[in-house]
Amino acid sequence: MISRFSYEEYRGSNNGESSHPGHESTASRESSISASSQLSTNRIGLARPLSAAMISSNDRFTSSGTSDLAKGNGLDSTEQIFIVKNPTVATEPYSQNEKTIFSTGLLVLSPTSITSPDATLIATTQFGPYIGPSTQDLIATPWYTYYGILEKGLGYPNGTSNLAAFQSLELRSDRPRNARITATVSAFFPRLDCEVADVHYNLTNNVSANAPGPALGIVLDSASCTTFNSKGLCDPKMQDCPSQAFIYDMYTLDGMFSNDDCQIASDDAYIFFVIGEVRYQQNASSGSLPSQVSIANISGLVCKPSYEITAAQLVLNPALAGTLDGASISRVGSSPSTMQPGFTNSNLTSVWYETLSAVDALYNNDTDVDEALFHFMADANNHSGIEALLDPSVQSAAATAVFTAVMAQSAREYLLAPANTTLEGQVSYNENRLHVRGLSVWLIVAGLVLLICAAIVVLLHKPHDVVPRNPDSIAAMSTILASSDGIRNSLQSTGHLPDDALQQHLSSSSYQTELSPSRVSFMIERQKASNWPLPPSRLSKMMQTSIFSPTRNIKDHRVQSGSVPSDASESRRWRPFTVGLPFVLVTLALPIVTIVILEIIQQYSNKHNGLVNTPNALNSAEVLSRYLPAAFMMTVSIMFNSVDFTVMTFAPYSALAKGNSPARRSIMSNSLGKLPVLGLIEAIIVRHWTVFFSTTAAVVGRFLTIIVSGLYIFNVTPGSSATSIQQVDQFNLSWTNSVNNDSNAGTMYALSKDFNLSYTKFTYDELALPIVQLSEQSEAAQDVLQVQLPATRATLNCTVVPSQGITVSTSNLGSGGQANVTIQAPLPANCLLGGPGGNSPSITFNNNFQMSLSRTALIESYGGIVLDLHVAPSFGDSLGFQSYGDGAGSSEADNPPGCPSLGFIFGYFVLGDDSNINATALVCSQLAEEVQTETHFLLPSLDLDPSNPPIPDESTVKYLTNQTDALPYRIQAAFDSEVTAYNGTSAFQPGSPTALDPFFQSLLYGQEYIDPTSLLGSSNANRLINETNHIYRRYMAQAISSNMRQILSSADRTTVDAILINPNKSRLAQDETSKIVLQVLLAMMFVCGAAAYLLTDTKGVLPHSPTSIAGVASLLAGSELVDRHLVPKGSEWMSDKELKREGIFKGKLFGLGWWEGVEGKGGRRFGIGIGKAERRM
Repeated sequence: MISRFSYEEYRGSNNGESSHPGHESTASRESSISASSQLSTNRIGLARPLSAAMISSNDRFTSSGTSDLAKGNGLDSTEQIFIVKNPTVATEPYSQNEKTIFSTGLLVLSPTSITSPDATLIATTQFGPYIGPSTQDLIATPWYTYYGILEKGLGYPNGTSNLAAFQSLELRSDRPRNARITATVSAFFPRLDCEVADVHYNLTNNVSANAPGPALGIVLDSASCTTFNSKGLCDPKMQDCPSQAFIYDMYTLDGMFSNDDCQIASDDAYIFFVIGEVRYQQNASSGSLPSQVSIANISGLVCKPSYEITAAQLVLNPALAGTLDGASISRVGSSPSTMQPGFTNSNLTSVWYETLSAVDALYNNDTDVDEALFHFMADANNHSGIEALLDPSVQSAAATAVFTAVMAQSAREYLLAPANTTLEGQVSYNENRLHVRGLSVWLIVAGLVLLICAAIVVLLHKPHDVVPRNPDSIAAMSTILASSDGIRNSLQSTGHLPDDALQQHLSSSSYQTELSPSRVSFMIERQKASNWPLPPSRLSKMMQTSIFSPTRNIKDHRVQSGSVPSDASESRRWRPFTVGLPFVLVTLALPIVTIVILEIIQQYSNKHNGLVNTPNALNSAEVLSRYLPAAFMMTVSIMFNSVDFTVMTFAPYSALAKGNSPARRSIMSNSLGKLPVLGLIEAIIVRHWTVFFSTTAAVVGRFLTIIVSGLYIFNVTPGSSATSIQQVDQFNLSWTNSVNNDSNAGTMYALSKDFNLSYTKFTYDELALPIVQLSEQSEAAQDVLQVQLPATRATLNCTVVPSQGITVSTSNLGSGGQANVTIQAPLPANCLLGGPGGNSPSITFNNNFQMSLSRTALIESYGGIVLDLHVAPSFGDSLGFQSYGDGAGSSEADNPPGCPSLGFIFGYFVLGDDSNINATALVCSQLAEEVQTETHFLLPSLDLDPSNPPIPDESTVKYLTNQTDALPYRIQAAFDSEVTAYNGTSAFQPGSPTALDPFFQSLLYGQEYIDPTSLLGSSNANRLINETNHIYRRYMAQAISSNMRQILSSADRTTVDAILINPNKSRLAQDETSKIVLQVLLAMMFVCGAAAYLLTDTKGVLPHSPTSIAGVASLLAGSELVDRHLVPKGSEWMSDKELKREGIFKGKLFGLGWWEGVEGKGGRRFGIGIGKAERRM
């Protein structure tokens, strides 16, 4: 835009004298000039002279060119005056670009810890009255649970820890996986306060008639209580005694046994612990008792149990649910405590004692529950061994640990009742949140300060009242040139000159704006150098200095100042490098290359869950991911803006070069300086499609830096790195004595299957996994190890017994009924060893099912059982041989390889209806298979990741033995003893049929109920096989893990490649949505830019730049467009709208090129004229 310069400034600087002799001085005139209606509204001052360099400068469309015409300061800087500025790259001010780039990193998504302090939680349990059976009928559930936790690494059940039982919380499904939930809940804290007792003992020959043999009388004496008990010993005379043995004793006393030596309140009790080391001298013939039995060491405790229910802070980690780290509980300050009405410390002690009494064979070599208790204590003391418990302090800590853990499980069983109450708590989790980056803030502030300072300078020093109208269009310049005789005559026939020749031609004069004496016309007039208002000393110095080097700046246009070069110069064509092929190719290639690179980066980002790991300090990552992409996109946008500027500059001249172009499309068309939307509308109206496409590309380019700000994001995603592990063991499928010892596999199965505890370590569902260890220990506590492992899985190959092989006979027993089911099943060809003689092709087994009254009119029941099958009698004759069934201590030998070893019967029986048989029998062989399994371990514990369970690849299954070599495992006794003992009842669900053995109870009434009718009949035989196989596999996973592991030597261990995953690692990733948007925008820019370039006519259009005053004026000088018959006086005061309204240029068509004849005024001229030129440049 052309700026203004005030009349008063001119008067002060020029002393009121006219700069043109013969012209009326305008210094004394009023600055408010009337020229028709325009003169009354435009305040235009007069100007000091300006050099030719400024009049030919390409700054015509900025404020500097015309304001310098007014100020006459063109010679103040030789660089500013004489260097011609070509319109190459149109850019925004530096500070604005800087702000755009830095603003892309102002708001950044980064992982943030969020805490919701007022979250609403649902408590699904609450403490209520004691809901268990009488203490005499208590089952060993708490002890079995604690055994699984202590020995097999199971997680604590929901609502318990090693210290307390507490209300369970229901977690909303929308909680993030990494949520950490904190709430104040009611908690049951058991407590055992122990005193070290003084132990006094004496040996006696007989305890009582019922307990012959030596005994040890033990007195425990403490400050709180003194008590006596005796313990039977091994008799060296009658028994084979070990040289060293331990004696164990635990007993309780309540208020009923209160006496002077041990005063116990009615609602209190004591627990006493004694452990001693006994030495035996085996001598049955002679010697006194002391010489045969001696006490090497003995210690004891007097402990008082108690509990409190109080407020506690619960911290849950759902991501680790089912592991030891899934929950933690702690007392809240000095919160008041209570006791449950009707449940005293004495009741607490009874629960402890009676549940322990129900423990059966958890430690297989133990002979009584006291010994089992001290094994619990030794294992609770980091598996230290029994000897460590002889230390009273160690014994006290171990007793307390076992007591609190077991009684927490008891409280969960018997004191916590279902509820649905609301609690207030807080939820903490990590999520991506928007943050304001300090670096970007300060950089933007610095840029804004610079812009404010620049704006203030502009406001203080901007010129005033320089031109009467916007001079940007060709028509505007023609109206000014029509009244400017001096410069018009000077520029006559110079339209074909290049920039350097044109500048040389004008270099002998200076120029200024003036008002005519009649104050009607505004003009630009020429002055001689002698009239320049500069000090003589400076003027002489400037005029004596040669500014241009003829060989460098004038090149082939070495002409005398003021003379017009010949037409030989017409071959020189002006074409800025921004529309040159190299620049355009680079500009158009950038979007395509960027699209391809973005796609390549996206594929890499998707494949690797991001691009790179980001460090804790994100400054460098911020620079790389925010500022550099924004700077690159800004560069792309600037290059398209440059093309757009050049296209808009050429648009009217290209239209003129084609000839016969109306004013609206040519001399009155100007898109420069307009809002892009208005420019696009005008381009459509006047059909400047090149401008439309180039402006569209430039406008789209402005959105690049906005979209690119979201291109790279910081995600909390699993990061991975390669590592290796060692497989520590393998499985040996040989399992001797499976009928009598399964290492509590049945118990572990029941804990996980029917009570929803976690699986034992290195097992999951149906799979037994090898033990592994890291070759290099991970430093991150929350890393996850991903590895492909060969899991071992047992499976059944079952044959459905034909219906003719099933016989059912029912009988009435008075209170119920009995269904006797006999099965005769064929044996495979490689196992014709059935019957007492071991030579029968079939095997027979049966079972009597006790039928309950489940309907008023009929005695009926479901029945189901698993039986171990036997072939080939183990005795020399058939005496005592039975082809099915096993119990504890069974002497039957295992089946030979290849023979089926399990039989299953399931049916629905109705008393008196023996013909409609509704039963299915299966004869099954046991096999083992290996399947490659993708497994995720939590580090450093190597617990399975509960959120990412093992996934077997069924396509990799292979049998570990020939399918004809069936395995002879015997599982019936384990289910009959361990599962039944664990649950304390023959059914998992009240009212369920009692004719189901523990195997089928577990199948039907486990965590997920199965309708028994869906398993009946031949049509459902396959489902029965599948469900049976699933229960079998789950049990066998525990059996394989507990009984078949074979530790490998260091030399035999195999190394397996693995992946170390950090689930909370911050990764720089490329956002796919932003990438797609950028690709669409870049594609639009490419298409529009290519269209603009291909449609823009730049060849042979212009000989010099049209962006200077002289550049446009030289094309108009000598044309009818500057004649007064076409452009009346005062036209320079009119806007384009007023020119249209007055009809100036109406009906005329215009062209650009070489003119002869009338338009050329009798001479040959290159420029703009009316009609169509003879030819182009």
